[in-house]
Amino acid sequence: MYSEPAFVMCMPGQSACHPPPGLSPPTHINSEPWKVAVDPKIFDTPSLSQGRVGPAHWAADDCGSTEDGSDRDTTSEGSSVQAHGSWRSEAQWQRDQKPWPQAANTNSEREHAATPNTSVVHSTCRWHKSASTVGSISTDGHVFTKSASGQKVVINDRGMPMELSSICMVFDSTLRCRGVHTYQYTILSGELGAADGAGFVFDSKVRRNNIQQMRTVFLNQRGVICIRDRQNVRKLKAQLPPLEVGLCLTLTVDLNTLRLHFVVSAPEGVVGFAEVCLDGLFDLTAQANFQSGFFCAVVTKEISVSLW
Repeated sequence: MYSEPAFVMCMPGQSACHPPPGLSPPTHINSEPWKVAVDPKIFDTPSLSQGRVGPAHWAADDCGSTEDGSDRDTTSEGSSVQAHGSWRSEAQWQRDQKPWPQAANTNSEREHAATPNTSVVHSTCRWHKSASTVGSISTDGHVFTKSASGQKVVINDRGMPMELSSICMVFDSTLRCRGVHTYQYTILSGELGAADGAGFVFDSKVRRNNIQQMRTVFLNQRGVICIRDRQNVRKLKAQLPPLEVGLCLTLTVDLNTLRLHFVVSAPEGVVGFAEVCLDGLFDLTAQANFQSGFFCAVVTKEISVSLW
């Protein structure tokens, strides 16, 4: 049996965070109590804890890279970082990330995290070339646009044509090994579907894999952090604002301490964050299996997204 992991976040409607006993509440980057202005009713969704997502959610076999990982582009080993207990405030986490270029934002830049920091010249976060089979990639590799050409039309029970959205899995071109890595995933324009989401896949190669064999931590379109351990899917209690056009997900993955930090930002600033520890979520007996992986996003409709 897996135990619920330790993470700190605010539930909708609370005026401030209430972490486990003995821990100080997290604060906004400007020392203001962090609040989430989200209607709790939007989170009344069926549980995924029974391990079923269904083929309509992850039927991405026709998209992505090859099974054997032969299209892996590069491998990146991150710098190490020391964990500060079971919880770190937003300010602490930001301070710890300063040695890494992609996370070296000032407070002012973090306030406007929905606009990616394009001043980073040597950013290695770029969409894998396989994404071009289901859409178009910008010349710099940072923006992916999925067109409606991937839509399929079927005849329903009433004999009427019905358009189905093709579900595609697109991912970063670089395998990350150990250390700390930060991704900025921004939804630029278009439309999101119920199966959309983004997160980190633990694997030894950058590849498309059978969804039943994947181990991943991801944020779904409704703003719920989910865990897939091969055939089993769990929905955690952490609930962030739903993903929508204009929002930016900043995902920091610490492959040394096995922690993930989700920050959702709007143009006006941070609107929600949560930290997840993998201890208790996966069988970490072979910890080496969780010290490498890659960023992955699932898109279903006509949409444009960026990765930095």
